[in-house]
Amino acid sequence: MCPLWPLHIILLYMISLAPLWFAACHLTTKQTKALYKNTKPPMTVLFNPSVISDLIISETKEVNFSFSPVNGFEGYNLSCIVTNTDIANAGQIQILKRHKGLVHGSFNVSGSYLGHTSIKLCLSDPAKGTDCELTSNELVVHVIRKPRVVDTIFTVTVVVLVAVIFVNFGCTLDTNRLKDAIVRPIGPLIGLICHFLILPLVSYALGLYFFPDSPTLRLGLFFTGIAPAGGASNIWTFTLGGNLDLSITMTAVSTLASFGFIPLWVLTLGGSIFAERQMEVPFEKLFSSGVTPLVCLLIGFGIQVYFKRLSAFMVRFLKLFSVLLIGFIICFAVITNFYLFKFFSWQIILGGMLLPWIGYFSGWLISYLLNQPNENILAITIETGVQNTGISIFLLRTCLPQPDSDITTVVPVSVALMTPIPLLLFSLLKRMRGKAHRPKLAKV
Repeated sequence: MCPLWPLHIILLYMISLAPLWFAACHLTTKQTKALYKNTKPPMTVLFNPSVISDLIISETKEVNFSFSPVNGFEGYNLSCIVTNTDIANAGQIQILKRHKGLVHGSFNVSGSYLGHTSIKLCLSDPAKGTDCELTSNELVVHVIRKPRVVDTIFTVTVVVLVAVIFVNFGCTLDTNRLKDAIVRPIGPLIGLICHFLILPLVSYALGLYFFPDSPTLRLGLFFTGIAPAGGASNIWTFTLGGNLDLSITMTAVSTLASFGFIPLWVLTLGGSIFAERQMEVPFEKLFSSGVTPLVCLLIGFGIQVYFKRLSAFMVRFLKLFSVLLIGFIICFAVITNFYLFKFFSWQIILGGMLLPWIGYFSGWLISYLLNQPNENILAITIETGVQNTGISIFLLRTCLPQPDSDITTVVPVSVALMTPIPLLLFSLLKRMRGKAHRPKLAKV
């Protein structure tokens, strides 16, 4: 046996690996230099304003800045780097001069779309191209949307039309069926369980799954999940032939119960989503959204009692008017919120779809297991799936600053757009079955 065994084996391996060793050392030296170069402390720049919080889309603001000259970078080019050019853009630096030992200058920032971005100043060697040798601290930019006249027109129009249709509902109220819904409150209890227990927990779980890294989007879905029943549920119930009196009772009970349940959920699970913000509950909005339809119903009921001919005339066109109102709200809502479609993703679409559809299924399953009549099952199913997304949007606008409040409303808008799909399909199926079972007239 060789007396050098096993040293000769080790020496052979070392000799064969020597080229790789030298190459690795060379690369490591280069990487260390590059790392040192990239970890140089940024030059401290004083921006005025220090934060741009209200830049409106398509408008421009001037930013002034100053900083101490950096040794070794004389003759270098100074430019702006924007993190996200889809949100904002920065113009060329102007009025570069020295005064009292500081470099002063300015540039313009223009808003392109809703969102957040940041701007840094960049020092680059003209001989090496546009690569930054040194960057500054960030200037945070928030781009917001200018209030539009079309939004006000849409809101006022919908409020007026909904008020008129609830007057019509008052003309059709059956006091006996209304008393039955109050004396045996199976439907309202199912609605409370779904709206203020099942759907809040479902919306919280969906938010964790779809938006783990976005507290604002999770908050948008959660606020939609804790909202009470929406007035559109009464329109859909009447249109599809459900128990309108039960639907109206469930909506009223849900709205009144929301005064207690919404603050409870906001202070518990809501606080865990966005703990750093103090969230206020818009009690005035909740109160007006519950009282206004009830007042319109009472007016309609008064017309039914004292003006029977007028009541009969209004009821004659109620179903047609309901269908037209649903179509108007869907189309106009898409047009006025078209700017939000840029923020749509498969997670937002799927989350907006699952929340109301789980509500439909929960209401249907519980009412079916409790052997409710078919028209009651239909009313309960619709009530538990249709939420007052207006309340959730108002909550978001109360709790979040711009542009987050606008961006986050994409979630309740998605829910509002996905909610009617099963109802439209059910309506179409009902019409097709009606035509199939319609007796054919014999030819003469």
